Amino acid sequence: FPGAISYVPQEPLIIKGTVRENLAFGYDSSDFKEDDFWQVLEKAELASFVKELPLALDTPLGERGTNVSGGQRQRLGIARALITMPKILVLDESTSALDAATEANITSSVLRNRSDLTLIVVAHRLSTLLDADRIYFMEDGKVANSGSFQELKQSNLLFREQAEAMGL
Repeated sequence: FPGAISYVPQEPLIIKGTVRENLAFGYDSSDFKEDDFWQVLEKAELASFVKELPLALDTPLGERGTNVSGGQRQRLGIARALITMPKILVLDESTSALDAATEANITSSVLRNRSDLTLIVVAHRLSTLLDADRIYFMEDGKVANSGSFQELKQSNLLFREQAEAMGL
């Protein structure tokens, strides 16, 4: 199931169904091997949580994911996006409910052994962008500057002030 592009919004849609059905969303869950589900859950730092659920992958999540936290919903969205092995992965504030360490672990895990993946990240939290190859810094709805994190710290006063305010 090679997917060309996967998109993960800040608040991913969680259907009234099981973990498995939510991960396979848009596909028949039987199209995937059991291991496929666990691999993407590992990458999204959610496997240990799902293993502890009463029915693991077959545990119902409730209407709109009422049985999981905001961070768990975001990680489910990321796992869902990864199941098709996309070439381009767009994360649109999709880690905003996660702590910085979990976010860094997920990003590292997603990119590990995936030289064929282009990751596009929309983020307000600058720590999310520390290791980005290229950042496009927006001001007033327009690209004000682009470059690496360090290049933007040198060339853009507002970026530098925000980075320093966050201790970066």
